[in-house]
Amino acid sequence: MESIVKVPRFLVIKQYLENHINTGNWPAGTRVPSENDLAETFSVSRMTARRALAELDRQGLLLRSPGSGSFVKKIDKKRPKIELVDVIEDLLAAGRYRCRVLSMDAIQSDSETASSMEIDIGENLFKATFLYLDLDKPCQLEHLYVNSSLVPAFMKQNYEKISPSSYIDWITGDCESDYLLNSVIASPGERRELALTGEDEQACIKLRRRIWMGGNIVSLSVTINPGQLYQLQSVI
Repeated sequence: MESIVKVPRFLVIKQYLENHINTGNWPAGTRVPSENDLAETFSVSRMTARRALAELDRQGLLLRSPGSGSFVKKIDKKRPKIELVDVIEDLLAAGRYRCRVLSMDAIQSDSETASSMEIDIGENLFKATFLYLDLDKPCQLEHLYVNSSLVPAFMKQNYEKISPSSYIDWITGDCESDYLLNSVIASPGERRELALTGEDEQACIKLRRRIWMGGNIVSLSVTINPGQLYQLQSVI
């Protein structure tokens, strides 16, 4: 007697959405069904519907806008990929890595954080702020939010020996990440921590990275990097 393989419900929803997108039934800009609509149509929880939408977002098929919904994304196949050069990993490899823990607390997510991490308001998180140094010279400021249920020992680690991102990557294994890169002017507090004194040093790179595991966001990292220290490489 053959065994019946049960397909996870989020995959059924994902395939349903993909079919409409790939066949052209939903062209670029089309608003796809909401989490509530999908949950009702497929008789599943909102979390299951959210996971299907999040998977397609990470694949680059959807553009999700908090408060507005999810839309079919226009894909530019000729766009080159950008490789991010991790200055912290370079410092670790060179033996020049230093870290100062500026703060570390257990908190509950507010509306903004819950939206960014795609969780419910009031869920438990760890929030930490780190200043990274190249020996004695500040080179990166990081605000980090971590799902405490997925990385429960986060606050017990010694981050003078290992970077927080390295620890989370070790815990999660080969997981996916998404990135958002912006140029910003450093705030007075950020300039103070990063020892940026001249007017020409105020331009910084702001990088948001989310790490995913099993359809859930493990961590949300927002780093402020002095513009002259950060590098991007184009990969065709």
